[in-house]
Amino acid sequence: MVAPDHADAAMAGIYAANFDPIYRLCLAFLRNHDDAAEAAQEVFTRALPLAGQLDDPRGWLHRVARNHCRDQLRQRHVRAAVHPRSDAPAISDDNPERRALARHALREAFETLSEREREALGRAVLLDRPLQAIADDLGVSYASAAQLVSRARRRASTAASPP
Repeated sequence: MVAPDHADAAMAGIYAANFDPIYRLCLAFLRNHDDAAEAAQEVFTRALPLAGQLDDPRGWLHRVARNHCRDQLRQRHVRAAVHPRSDAPAISDDNPERRALARHALREAFETLSEREREALGRAVLLDRPLQAIADDLGVSYASAAQLVSRARRRASTAASPP
């Protein structure tokens, strides 16, 4: 176990040496300064409990930053599909019957999922939770949470597709 003062000093050193490269990596992925700053902050928040225990903090931070940014990009893609651009025609603008059919298809697709998949997908899409937070919420590993969300998306998409 690392002493608290030593851990704080270790984290301060890791932060000072790595924040700029991690921020630039996040910016390269996300192409938005605010999103990159938030992503970099999330990476260091995840590193805080491990301060002083990481054998290769730079490599670990880069892996976590890449994975976190990829999660953010996936979430952007899903949000874009769920919330189309304002200039794109919406189903609700022209036909209430089509809107009702789309809602029904979505409800049926959601019902094909297991309870665990519904929980994971709901947290990912509706609550916009990162995979690590979903893993913590569900009491599973990061990899298991990623698999649950991926499987749920795939199954819901297949169920909602017209035959």
